[in-house]
Order: sequence, then C-alpha cells, then structure tokens
Amino acid sequence: MERVRYRAMPECSLGDEKVALPNPGPAPSVKIDSPAIEVMTDLRHVPAATIAPDVSLEQAHQAMIHHGVRLLLVCGQERQLVGVISASDLLGERPMQVAIERHSRREELRVEDVMTPLKDIVAVSVSDLLSAEVGHVIETLLRAGRQHVLVIEHDARKQAMVRGVISASQVARQLGLPVQPEAIARTFAEIQMALN
Repeated sequence: MERVRYRAMPECSLGDEKVALPNPGPAPSVKIDSPAIEVMTDLRHVPAATIAPDVSLEQAHQAMIHHGVRLLLVCGQERQLVGVISASDLLGERPMQVAIERHSRREELRVEDVMTPLKDIVAVSVSDLLSAEVGHVIETLLRAGRQHVLVIEHDARKQAMVRGVISASQVARQLGLPVQPEAIARTFAEIQMALN
C-alpha cells in the first residue's frame, strides 16, 4: 500500500561529538568447501567498473586505479558487453605485440586493440555457481588460466547479463592466502594437488 503522507524522521544533533567514518570490513573469510557464491562480487550490489572500447590504454589503467580493480568490463552502446580488459592485458606484453604488428606506437592503441573479446571470455552460470563450492571456483580459474571469471544469469526474457565477477585475488584474500598473481596461481595449484 502506498502512503499518502510521510512524516520527517527525528533529527539527531551531533553537537561536539567526534564523528568517525566506518572502516570497511574485510571480505568474509571462506574455506575450500564454502559456497562458491561467497567469493563472487555481486554486480547487483557493487557497481560494475566499465570502460568504452575506444578509450586509450592509459585511461583504462587510470580507471582501474580509480576503481581499485584489475578488470574492467568493456561496454559498447547501450551498455552491451563487448569484452574485458585486465591489468595483465594492459601491463603485460600484449600492447607491445599489437603495436609491433600494426607498426604503431603503444600510445596509439585503444582498449579494443588488446581486450579479451566476448567470444573468448571465461564465464560460468549463476545457477551452477549456486551449487558449487570455492574449490570448484579455484579449479575453474586454474583450468582457464585466467585471473577472473564472469558470472552470467538470464533474465525473464532469456537475455544474458553479467551478474557478478570472480577474481582470483579476491578468492585468495578470502582464503587468507597471498594475493600476488604469481603466488595465487602457485598456491591454487598446491591446493588442487592436495585435493586430488
């Protein structure tokens, strides 16, 4: 039922009180057998970090720093996903390889030149994630050889949309493991061997 009138809420006076900002709490810790959904960044609650395909690599790098992420979703018109670009894509060998192939300078390259296109993105279904454990996520990341996996769900019209992102560094952080990418891969591989 819709209200016709609303009353203002009582105000509280801060007076001379010291008022602090809360410290964001750490991501909840998980175990290898915890529900996999606990390591997903849910894009219904956290805004997606996006970038346009025609943006320079330097602008993409600055956007990653600004958002505190290592992956940007590359969106074309009407926020349609066309690819992803990771910190590895930006800071690794790929930009220089593409620049050499095109006989251009690295500074001339755009996100679309080095991004992972839609057809090559590693993704899992949210319905599969809901019945999986963190160990399944680790195995998926290892098998794909990627630092990120997108989580996809379909709406009532069967339209696919990105529901979330799983990051190897986030999984490692929640497991209490080292967060450097090389250390994550090694540690995940050690976990995998211990489980088999």
